[in-house]
Amino acid sequence: MAVDARLINEVNAKRGTHDILIDSHPVTKESYGFRVTPFKREQLHALSPDAIVCLYASPDVLRERINMAPDGRPLPSIFEIGLHVHMQAAVAAQYSVEVGRTCYLFDSGVNSDALVDAVWPILRMTPR
Repeated sequence: MAVDARLINEVNAKRGTHDILIDSHPVTKESYGFRVTPFKREQLHALSPDAIVCLYASPDVLRERINMAPDGRPLPSIFEIGLHVHMQAAVAAQYSVEVGRTCYLFDSGVNSDALVDAVWPILRMTPR
C-alpha cells in the first residue's frame, strides 16, 4: 500500500533525529467478525522497531470506554472485546518474534499517569 510505503520513508527520514511512535491497530471489528491487516514481513523489517508495545484493558473497561465515546462504533459483546484484545496481543507478539525485539504489554486500565510512568522508560523517548 502507498500509505505503508510512505510511513517507511518517513520513519527512515526521521530516524536518528526524532522520536518515532507508530500507533497500529491491525485487528478491526467488522460486521462479519474480525479482520487482521498486519504489516507485511518486509515492511516490519524496514520499520525496524526498537520495541513493540501493546496496550490492553479488560473487556469491562473497554466496553465502558466504548459506551462513553462510541464515535459510531457498535458495542461488541464482552466475548468479542476479549477476543479482540487477545488477537491484538497476538499480532504484537508475532511482530516481536519477527523482528527479534522485546514485546511489552501494559494494562491501560490503570490510572493514566501510572501508565505513562510505566511505558515511558520502555519508549526511551525524550524525557517529559
